Amino acid sequence: MVDTSKIIASHLNLEPNRAAVLRDLYRAAASGINNFLVNENMLQCVMDEVQASNLNIKVSPIIAFPIGQWYWGAKKAAIDALGPIQNGPTVLMHSVGPWLDGHDIAKEEWQELSKIEGENWVMTSLSAIPNERYDELADELADAKIHSVILSNGVKASGLQPPDSNQIEAFAKSVNGRLRIVARIPDKLTTTQCEKYIEAGADAITSDHFWNLINQINDREGVIK
Repeated sequence: MVDTSKIIASHLNLEPNRAAVLRDLYRAAASGINNFLVNENMLQCVMDEVQASNLNIKVSPIIAFPIGQWYWGAKKAAIDALGPIQNGPTVLMHSVGPWLDGHDIAKEEWQELSKIEGENWVMTSLSAIPNERYDELADELADAKIHSVILSNGVKASGLQPPDSNQIEAFAKSVNGRLRIVARIPDKLTTTQCEKYIEAGADAITSDHFWNLINQINDREGVIK
């Protein structure tokens, strides 16, 4: 079953509208959602609002979103600069794609990320990673002490479909409970469809359309929170 405890709010438009982002911040906080994911360029604005209004929500920018194609030095510079501003976990977009995942760039990322103190999350484009890589990728995530992995299709421009239930189920078997799996869901997905992700092995879901999901949840008898 999907309920608000399993929803991570996000607002990740590449050209974010300040008013829309703050609207979603207040929606998430009012709904009791714990985490809100934003673009790096919206972090200061959102955190100013969190502090001014004393909102109880953790905010994280996704470093290197949407494609992760930075070398570690650039990612580390962003982590160091944004870490003192945010109040949520470090979230990094993994170096994805068959030309990067599993290569030296990605390996350096895991080694160095494991040295970052606190709770670390990673977003990766599972849609771009072949099934035969799942076991090794899950081991790398676990060895780097990653708390949560967000499974996505990278960015809309990739043309890839978001991971489906079969891919999530296969990856969940590779992870074997060693870290939390978060499915980034497509636009306008219903709670019934989201439940298939949960049944497949996702521990939580994240979406820019979380408000629509909350409204669906509140409309379902016996699931109102």
